[in-house]
Amino acid sequence: MTQNEDENIKFEQIINKNIVVKYGYIYNMIFSCHIKGDMDMTYDIPLKPHRHIMGIITKGHLDIIVNGKAFSFGKNSIINIPVWAEISSIRYRGGFNAMLTAAEETFVKDIFQNRNPLPPDFRTLIGYTITTEKLENEEVKKICKDMDNIIKALSDKRHHFAEEVSYAYFYIMIIDVADMICKRYDTGNLLHTADMRRADGILKAFIDLVFENIRTETEIGFYAEKLCISKQYLSSIVKEKTHVNVSTLIA
Repeated sequence: MTQNEDENIKFEQIINKNIVVKYGYIYNMIFSCHIKGDMDMTYDIPLKPHRHIMGIITKGHLDIIVNGKAFSFGKNSIINIPVWAEISSIRYRGGFNAMLTAAEETFVKDIFQNRNPLPPDFRTLIGYTITTEKLENEEVKKICKDMDNIIKALSDKRHHFAEEVSYAYFYIMIIDVADMICKRYDTGNLLHTADMRRADGILKAFIDLVFENIRTETEIGFYAEKLCISKQYLSSIVKEKTHVNVSTLIA
């Protein structure tokens, strides 16, 4: 590896380079890879991913502790780990095999802010939760193809517009994931189901308010007052749904 490649692969504190089969990247922007193999990693000090991680498991299991809570992803599971996550340990087991893409937060935000077809609730689901949705076999094949296209685009260093091509493929992957998840709810709005719980609605409203006011308002009290609830109740809902403190989320 070159020096730049070594720097880029710092991300592999989470995805260790010893189990990376193939990868592509644009330095300091986006990294995509196919990983295969079992491994245990524990961190004395919880670490945050440098980029927003999305992927699909095709074999085995991923066990991960995020913000003190244990999550387990099995075959055909979507992996979604936002940058706010604090990871204490990771375990790949069962002949682990997955396709993963890690993009800078600005890269992801640009898609959600500028691409109107994506429902707002999907932005909430992907941006602020540890997603554990499972896909059907044909859906998995489609996402794997999207990921493979991203890797190929990122690996073509002679392409003058590699950034634009990889952005396009990443956008296609996001759209495909959104379509698959929306179909499970039979609606374009992921949280607006008949049995939607009040806490889900409050979280969505809070996220929308943050996007609208974050440049000028950083106090929890402002958002609690807008939602007509106490600061304590807002904090408890955000903690329950995202496993991170409301002040950390605002920051």
